[in-house]
Amino acid sequence: MNLKQMQYFVTIARVGSLSQAAQELNVAQPALSQNLKSLEEELGLPVVDRHSRGVTPNDVGLMLLHHFTGVLRDVEKTQSLITDYADNPSGEVKVGVTTTAAGILIAPLLTLAAEKYPRIWLHAVEGMSGTLREALQLGNLDMAILYDASMLDSENFVVTPIMTEELFLVVRNDGRLRHRTSIPFEMLPEFRLVLPSQHHTLAKRIKNASANAKVPLETHFDVDSFTGMISLVRAGFESILPYASVSELVEKGEVQAIPIDSPPIQWTVYLATAQKGVRSRAVRTVHKLVTQTMETMVERGDWPGRLV
Repeated sequence: MNLKQMQYFVTIARVGSLSQAAQELNVAQPALSQNLKSLEEELGLPVVDRHSRGVTPNDVGLMLLHHFTGVLRDVEKTQSLITDYADNPSGEVKVGVTTTAAGILIAPLLTLAAEKYPRIWLHAVEGMSGTLREALQLGNLDMAILYDASMLDSENFVVTPIMTEELFLVVRNDGRLRHRTSIPFEMLPEFRLVLPSQHHTLAKRIKNASANAKVPLETHFDVDSFTGMISLVRAGFESILPYASVSELVEKGEVQAIPIDSPPIQWTVYLATAQKGVRSRAVRTVHKLVTQTMETMVERGDWPGRLV
């Protein structure tokens, strides 16, 4: 069965006459009749009722008429679909951005998306990594930047590691640690640490690092709020955060971000996308744009880290 057979049958069924169909298609009537016969032989069933006035589609023919019409319509749209697909992706794409990355990423990402792909409506959602992972699993996000993608199965999600990021000791810039270019891990218990509660990825990563270094750490306050943690740092407490989350505050001179060493605390930044979303041109376009934006920021030194 081919497109010509479909086109011939649709015309025959629509006009109800082989002779009229032959004229419309500019095809010899015997050839058209043979084409119809070949279609019936291939299907093993008659598709029209023949009578003195011409032909009428039977039940099978009506079903084929509906199906073939849809196929031919889709084929006619192929060129315009390809052009639109390649040049003008459109639709809404929901991107989850971790709270620690939102400040450095959302503005350049949305600005670039609006400039390059004006028909894509990019909706950025800020949240903790665990919260974003749950939203992605529930289908409320198309993709998300995560620090822990271990609970996302490969059957339903595409997980791409982008970069490795180090965590820093963040303190109020009051001069007391101005001389320090780094802080050894064993000194961390001396600080009044403000961290998220244990079900958050940041707290889990710090806890694992503490266990591996055999240096127990105590949290002075559990605060599941980035704004709250920064407020407490301004009040004289300390926290452990990625540099990207406080880069603007460092530039303003409000806080100091000191590298941790012996050993450093690291984590991987992932971009996770739902498999069903990958079928969307808009989602694939944004996925590529997010990846390129993050890679460019790392290469320029705007986002301290190492590309994977």
